[in-house]
Amino acid sequence: MKICRDCKTEKPNSFFVRNKVCKDGIDTLCTSCNRERVKKWRIANPEKRKIQQQKESDPNKIYNIRKHLKNSYGLTIEDYDNMYNEQQGCCLICKIHQSEINKKFHVDHCHSTDKIRGLLCPDCNHLLGFAKDNTEILKNAIDYLQR
Repeated sequence: MKICRDCKTEKPNSFFVRNKVCKDGIDTLCTSCNRERVKKWRIANPEKRKIQQQKESDPNKIYNIRKHLKNSYGLTIEDYDNMYNEQQGCCLICKIHQSEINKKFHVDHCHSTDKIRGLLCPDCNHLLGFAKDNTEILKNAIDYLQR
């Protein structure tokens, strides 16, 4: 449980986004207060928002990829490329090559330890997410499919 610094309401940690800068790794604003803060900033800073949108629409999106990898996982693009090469460009679960899906692989990590496990195709990453990284759910799904 954590108290939001804006609305002063105590909420479960799941109501806060992760923020590696904070001591406990959880942002000080709940998601609804953070959403409002961002909305107000966008209205108050239209020129900065326009620049931000131009960066986001960059065809290479290198700036965004670097920022996302660093902020979310503490990785550099070189780290990502090394993982990709070690996996020979294939998803660790379904073994599909990235060229077959034409999308970037997701960085898979343990949500409780933040330990990076590898790169997965979007479908396999979502599969683990929907199963809440719970092996029992996945075993039950296998049993169900084998019936």
